[in-house]
Amino acid sequence: MIAERHPGRQQPVNAQGTWEFATTMFGSTVRVTTAEQVRQRINARADSMIWGMSELPLVTLLVTSLGVVNAVLASVRSRRWEMGVMRAVGLTRFALLRMILAEGLLIGLVACVLSLGFGVMAGWCGTGISRYVSFFGGMATPLVIPWAKLALGFGATLLLCLAAAMWPAVATGRREPLKLLQAGRVAM
Repeated sequence: MIAERHPGRQQPVNAQGTWEFATTMFGSTVRVTTAEQVRQRINARADSMIWGMSELPLVTLLVTSLGVVNAVLASVRSRRWEMGVMRAVGLTRFALLRMILAEGLLIGLVACVLSLGFGVMAGWCGTGISRYVSFFGGMATPLVIPWAKLALGFGATLLLCLAAAMWPAVATGRREPLKLLQAGRVAM
């Protein structure tokens, strides 16, 4: 293309100065910006914004892992007598450990499903509002769900919930059935 062989000077598109993706002047009247350049810059900016917005939920996830530990501990404490009865009738330590870990994973799974539902709803509403409010002027923006990044977050959530349930599970699994029965009766 003739315009690519004879690049002109770039024109500033904002008050801060010349952007690298700004229009290129060819003569005094022709300005050229390829659609691919615009698409690349928009995608790069969107990726950086999405990552910036996802840092707060990751920090929140770390803090709420203490809540998961507390929930599993409270659940185990309230059911010590039942766990003692199950151990007394033949449930193995490993089966009890798996049961408590499964409870922690279920808490994580519920957190993933609820956060996915809220995120999709918020994204869908945001794309709908942007059609009428933003500078795109009525352009319909599609809702794109980054499944690979969400899978990473869901994996981190499930792993963190599993790790949070590990200590209560191991501590309960190590106790003898009689100790669990006695501790459960005292709590009642």
